[in-house]
Amino acid sequence: MADKIKAQIFKKDQDPELLRKKEEKKAFKQLKKEKEQESNIVPATFIQKLLGRENDRILPNDKLYIKIIKFFFYLLGKAAFVAIAVYACIYGFRTAVNSAQVYMIGRDAFSKRTSVILNPSNENVDKQFLDGLFTSYYLSKTNLKNNSKNSSYIIKTYDLETRVPITVVWGWKDEIDIEIVNKVHDIAWDFNPTVVYKTEVDEFIESGTYKVHFVKQEDGRWRVNGIELIEYYDSPTAHPTKYEDKVQADVTMGEEHTGTAEDDTPAASTP
Repeated sequence: MADKIKAQIFKKDQDPELLRKKEEKKAFKQLKKEKEQESNIVPATFIQKLLGRENDRILPNDKLYIKIIKFFFYLLGKAAFVAIAVYACIYGFRTAVNSAQVYMIGRDAFSKRTSVILNPSNENVDKQFLDGLFTSYYLSKTNLKNNSKNSSYIIKTYDLETRVPITVVWGWKDEIDIEIVNKVHDIAWDFNPTVVYKTEVDEFIESGTYKVHFVKQEDGRWRVNGIELIEYYDSPTAHPTKYEDKVQADVTMGEEHTGTAEDDTPAASTP
C-alpha cells in the first residue's frame, strides 16, 4: 500500500504541467525579490568612502550602514538646529540694536537740526553733534552746519515736539525710511541788534511730518541721509513780524506806558 502511494506521488511530481507551474511560480518569486532589493538600494555615500567601501551599494539589510547613516543625519539635524538658534540670536540682537539706534538718532537729529536752524551762531554747541547724526552727503547737500537763515534774529525760547514711531529694523537691513513728526511751537524771539543789515524770513522753521531716510554706515552706526517734508503744519509763532512793524509795535507799547506825574502840592486858596 505504501509503495502504491509513493508511486502515485512520484507520478504526480513528474507531471510536466505541474513542474512548469512550479518553475513559473519560483521564477516569479525570485523576480519579485530582486525588484524589491533594487528599489531599496541606496546610492553610495561618502560614509562608504570613509569606510573604504565606495564601490559597494548599501542594502536595507546592512545594519551597520543604516546605523551610521542614521547617526550622521542625527548629528546633522542637531548641528542645523544649533546653527539656526545661533543665527536667530545674532540677528535678534542686531535687530534690537538697529531699532534702538534708529529711534534715538531720529529724536536727536531733529533736536539738533532745530537748534542749529533757529540759532545758526557759531557759538551753538549743538553743531558739533551733527557729524554723528547726519551723513556727510546730507550735511553737504543742505549746508546745515553753515546755514545763516535766522542770523538776523535771536530765538529766546521755543517748544519742540518730536514723535518718532517705534519701528522694527531687522538685523540684515542697511537702510530704512520712517515718518517722523516734528513741530516747533511758542517761539519767542527778537531781532539781533548786532546785525546791521537784517535778512528777514517768512518762517523760522517748517513743522510737519517728515519722511526720513536712515542708512547704516561702515562703523555700524545709523545716520540720517535725507529728510523730506510730506505734510506741512502751520505754527503761528513760526512767522516773524516785519522789522518796521516790530519797531512800530515797540514804540506803541512804550507810549502806552508813558504818563504825566500828578502834582501832589495842595492848590492855593483863592482870596
